[in-house]
Amino acid sequence: MIIIKQVFYHLMKIILILIAFFILSPTFSQTPVPYLKKNGKYIYVDSASMIPFNQKEYDEAEFLKDGLAAVRLDKKWGYVDWKGKESIKPQFDRVYVWFPGAVELNNKWGLVDREGKMIVPPKYDQINIFNEGLAAVCLNNKWGFIDSPGNEVIPLEYDYADEFHGGLAIVKIWGKWGSQKHGLIDKTCRELIPPTLKYFFMTDLSEGLIGVATLNGCGFIDSSGKEVIPMKYESVGSFSDGLANVMLKNKWGYIDKTGEIVIPPKYVDVIYGFSNGIAAVSVNDKWGFIDKRGAEVLPCIYDRIDNQFAEGYAMVELDGKVGFIDKHARLVIAPKYTEAGDFSDGLAAVSLNNKWGFTDTAGKELVPLIYDTVKTCSDGRAWFKADGKFGLLDNTGHQVLPAKYDYAYVFREGLARVMHDGKWGFIDISGKEIITPQYESRPWDFARGFSWIQNKTVMDGRSIFKRQYLIDKAGREYREN
Repeated sequence: MIIIKQVFYHLMKIILILIAFFILSPTFSQTPVPYLKKNGKYIYVDSASMIPFNQKEYDEAEFLKDGLAAVRLDKKWGYVDWKGKESIKPQFDRVYVWFPGAVELNNKWGLVDREGKMIVPPKYDQINIFNEGLAAVCLNNKWGFIDSPGNEVIPLEYDYADEFHGGLAIVKIWGKWGSQKHGLIDKTCRELIPPTLKYFFMTDLSEGLIGVATLNGCGFIDSSGKEVIPMKYESVGSFSDGLANVMLKNKWGYIDKTGEIVIPPKYVDVIYGFSNGIAAVSVNDKWGFIDKRGAEVLPCIYDRIDNQFAEGYAMVELDGKVGFIDKHARLVIAPKYTEAGDFSDGLAAVSLNNKWGFTDTAGKELVPLIYDTVKTCSDGRAWFKADGKFGLLDNTGHQVLPAKYDYAYVFREGLARVMHDGKWGFIDISGKEIITPQYESRPWDFARGFSWIQNKTVMDGRSIFKRQYLIDKAGREYREN
């Protein structure tokens, strides 16, 4: 009998703990969202049932982020928590919901935590975003660092302080006649390199080395301040893939971490450093790609090269025509189009003779170039325009929806904004109108399951849009009728 009672006692204890967890945990609780009342004020209601958490009204209300939502009342901002409860009374001129959160009052900044408790009262002239656990702060034109509990871990004694990268931060002290003393500190407030006029430029730490500029030239130092590569170059970049770009006699080349020249300076220009074993370089105003041995993997014959790869492909231009290379700088689509867009969902919009279609990564035109315009492919769907109207295609070129809309946007969370006869609504990827076009002003894209409906006013000939109320994906309006 004693054993049975003990088992029963433990079971009841577990059940009570689970009940408390489900009730108190924000993961399993109701989710508060802004709800517009007839008087123009917002309250927070449960997203599913629309039951109010309370009747506290605000002039402006935001979504929850990390457990808190920013609210405004009588030109002052505060916070509401995940229970819809006011955790910090509106009292600030501005607030930001990145945590610890920054709040402004009378041109001074402070911090609050995720529970809405004040960490640091507004006293700083500026607070930057936290990076690697520390945030740069400024007071009376002097910079230092605080940690997330708000402690000043690095005194405010610098004229400027950069963010921490790799445990190190660049600091500056102004000299005479606009000169700058550059130094380097670690998170313990140790000055690895005391601010000095010796360095008037520093790059961030990259692969263990820092590019610096002196009156005698440019070179590299390590994190202790030791000169690793002599100051003999006219300019230097940062190390990437083990190599750094350096300029000598007005030409660019590449060195390794020992300072040995791997690729002799002979290029007029370079774009960034090496990535995926290749780098973009220019000779005689023509661009190409080289590998880490200096061999041309794509000859320098192109007028323009896009160094930003999308889905592993980038555009190149030759004699007014564009094509594509892959991330190994292999030409996969020869320049033949007058215009093109980035690859998305495996397709890129391309144009020739003022007509648009889509090509795949192999250069096959899955959607023929017959349309007046097309919009980027997303969620396996793409918009086309014909005779002034927008229709919908799938990624094989099959027409899902005939051209019928006056305007259309890409899909977000499975729905796309469309305009028909001057009214806005939403369709899904099958082309079905989930929310019939009925709104006068263009709504926001769906995010976290909701879209903001806007109100349009015209002032001094300019259209001004203001958020009004939310709708969910079923078209339910979060407002009082």
